[in-house]
Amino acid sequence: MRMPICVLTPTQTRSKWTARAATGLAALLLISVNAFAQSSTTATIRGHVEDASGAVLPGATVTPTDTRTKAVTTAVTDERGQYLVTGLFPSGYDMKVELSGFKSYEQKGISLSPSDTRGVDVRLEVGQQSETVTVTGQTEVIQTETGAREGVLTARQIDNLSVIGRSSLELLRILPGVVTEFNQGESVSFGGGANNTQGYTVNGIRSSNNTVSLDGSSLIDIGSNSGVIVTLNNDMVQEVKVQSSNFAAEYGTGGMNVSGVTKS
Repeated sequence: MRMPICVLTPTQTRSKWTARAATGLAALLLISVNAFAQSSTTATIRGHVEDASGAVLPGATVTPTDTRTKAVTTAVTDERGQYLVTGLFPSGYDMKVELSGFKSYEQKGISLSPSDTRGVDVRLEVGQQSETVTVTGQTEVIQTETGAREGVLTARQIDNLSVIGRSSLELLRILPGVVTEFNQGESVSFGGGANNTQGYTVNGIRSSNNTVSLDGSSLIDIGSNSGVIVTLNNDMVQEVKVQSSNFAAEYGTGGMNVSGVTKS
């Protein structure tokens, strides 16, 4: 008995191809959005490891530990003695570097903000691995890895400074170069107020180009290019980072970029 042969019409073939293309495009967009969210809320530590003579040391184990959650991330230096640790959540870190034949190296108090790229170069001393050289009490590290102009609202500032509308966005006005366009605080951004992203200008740049994201998700209404009830509640926000110029192209605008991270 012969099986019936199913022949697709040109219209059916076209519809089937369109459905597959739409599915593939949706998957690609989802991957892109997830990658952007990850990169805009996490931080990176990179650098190189060498000995006392300046010779590079491949195979060294680099281990940053989150001082708040105790989460541990591990990387190994390559043949050029370089390492790269990505996907670190904003927090304080203690970093340890170990290699057989050398004293262990530990640096405490590395502070990371959203989308930070921090360079930490390490020089190991010859000795027993059980011996440890610990670096503490360093002054705040100057950003030399990128050319971005940045300001950070820390959890302590958010908790202790007075705000009217219960939104950490109100504290933007304490940062250098930020000018507010209103004189009163309101709780929502409809028509103005402390939570209106178009209520702030930075270094003379048009406020309509400002962007705000929370945990990597944009809070901007792309239809009107302004915030819709952008309320970064003080009690839920761990840190807010403001980039006013020279930041990465992934943010896509010429105004200031505001990245908030919630407490975990």
